[in-house]
Amino acid sequence: MHAVADAYCHFRSRHHYISSATRCLQLFLRERGSVPEGTTPPPLPGEIELDRFTEHLRRDRGLAANTVLAQTHQVRHFLAFLRFDAKNFQLSRLELERVEAFLHRKARTNSRLSMQHVVAAVRGFLRWEYTRGKLSRPLHRHIDGPRVYRLERLPKALPWSQVRALLDSIDRSTTRGLRDFSLLYLTAAYGLRSSELVRLTLDDFDWRKRILRVYQPKNKQVIPLPLTDEAAGVLIKYLRKARPVSRDRHLFLRFQAPAGSLAPAMVGDALERCRRASGLKLPPMGAHVLRHSFAVHLLRQGVAMKTIGDTLGHRDAGSTLVYLRLGIEDLREVSMPVPISTAIAKPSGSVVYRPRLRAAPFHRRLPKHFHSFLATDLQRFVQIKRTQGCAYRIEAVMLGRWDDFLHRRYPKSRQLRPEMFLNWTPELAHLTLNVQCAYLRVVRNFLQFHARDHTNTFIPDALNLPKTTPPPLPRLVLPDEMARVLEVAQRLPASTDNPLRAETFRLGLILLFCCGLRRNELLRLTLDHIDLEQSLIHIENTKFHKSRLVPLSPTVANEVAKYLRQRQQRKVSMNPKAFLLANGIHGTRHMLTTRS
Repeated sequence: MHAVADAYCHFRSRHHYISSATRCLQLFLRERGSVPEGTTPPPLPGEIELDRFTEHLRRDRGLAANTVLAQTHQVRHFLAFLRFDAKNFQLSRLELERVEAFLHRKARTNSRLSMQHVVAAVRGFLRWEYTRGKLSRPLHRHIDGPRVYRLERLPKALPWSQVRALLDSIDRSTTRGLRDFSLLYLTAAYGLRSSELVRLTLDDFDWRKRILRVYQPKNKQVIPLPLTDEAAGVLIKYLRKARPVSRDRHLFLRFQAPAGSLAPAMVGDALERCRRASGLKLPPMGAHVLRHSFAVHLLRQGVAMKTIGDTLGHRDAGSTLVYLRLGIEDLREVSMPVPISTAIAKPSGSVVYRPRLRAAPFHRRLPKHFHSFLATDLQRFVQIKRTQGCAYRIEAVMLGRWDDFLHRRYPKSRQLRPEMFLNWTPELAHLTLNVQCAYLRVVRNFLQFHARDHTNTFIPDALNLPKTTPPPLPRLVLPDEMARVLEVAQRLPASTDNPLRAETFRLGLILLFCCGLRRNELLRLTLDHIDLEQSLIHIENTKFHKSRLVPLSPTVANEVAKYLRQRQQRKVSMNPKAFLLANGIHGTRHMLTTRS
């Protein structure tokens, strides 16, 4: 059985999951007497260091078992990236560039939310190594995590009619089907989490008092819930016909080996299995969608927010207020109708729209890459910002102008001096004050990054930078005035590229005025963002990476439906990814590119 030991030695530094399976096989064979004792290879340095860090997380920081497992998983990848098991590896020689290279690699396959956990794990590991004296520099202080905003994503929920249709479609003639139905029924009827559901035992039910006691591992509390007649009937039928005979007191058990209770992930597997067999047009989803659907169902029934929070086991009212974003019917009451004016003086002849043109100042064309003596650090800085999930396009152009200035004025310099920054500010005089402040702020952020490796770097005082001017007071447009604008937009002549030019401009103005959309939100709308059945617009990944639902009033919904019918009649692209405000028959450009 030396081949098993050799396989474990081969895979333990390459594929963790394969090595774990090989290790289980090795222990099984050892218990059967097939592998003699003492043939296990000695642990590698990376495994020893990882075991010490795991003990630190458990003993010193007191983290939960799942949190420890998640952090050690990321640190294991980090050590493998550093080739920690190589001979003569010393943490004292670890450079910040290697850490940044690892985070850049992880950013290729992780979102900003996932990268937040990766950075936290690596930062905690480096902090621990620095306190032990293994690192000569506090590298953990120089790692920036991605910026994540609260309430970025909308809770995913299904209409209650679709939840009922999904439950009714489950085949309950088999033991597995009856168990899956009972699982999903309790999830939908009580809003239970998967971890709470699989922990239910037969002792949690008080049949005489009709009470269900649910232990919540998230906040370590037990909440009593009323056991309804319908829920009791579902559970009694499951206990009599589907639950395997076992000494295990858990309510839901496996049908296949190994025997025992279900894992939380199996609830999602049961939901996906039932979704595919239902024939309903439902998107792939996790079990938490049923919990959200239950909360929204209570909200639409007029249940108080405090009651919803107590039912779901929320300690903070802010956790329950998230579902207010899905209260579409309440939001629909404040949506504005299309403005209509009674008397409009129609001008004679055709309307020709001629926008005023403003001459743009001359700018020197920038090179494609940084080329000053700060080029390497500038490229690192931009790459790190994009690793954190920022687009960083406009800021990269600003840094490109700073880099071009240094290359032109100080081609032979190799060190940053204060006069360089002071001599650059006059070149921004042609810009508005707010734009100047943006340039100076971006460059100052880079100089703070540059100072991590160059302690003598000049960093301008934030108090000495110019102050931005307050925004001008908004000009409120009255409904009667907007009606006149829509009438003029309706008479815009068609163009060769866009046969629906007037209708496109009219719809865009209606959505801006009646729905309160931002301009960039309007121009990025595609056809799959429009839901005419529910009269909704899905705004995705807008400012601060947030998403929201915008309900349409009946008149605005009619305008959108009318425009889509006109697109279909004129054979303009109806591809779901085509822009709503299309500038051509293919729908690949929005109206911002229209030459009016």
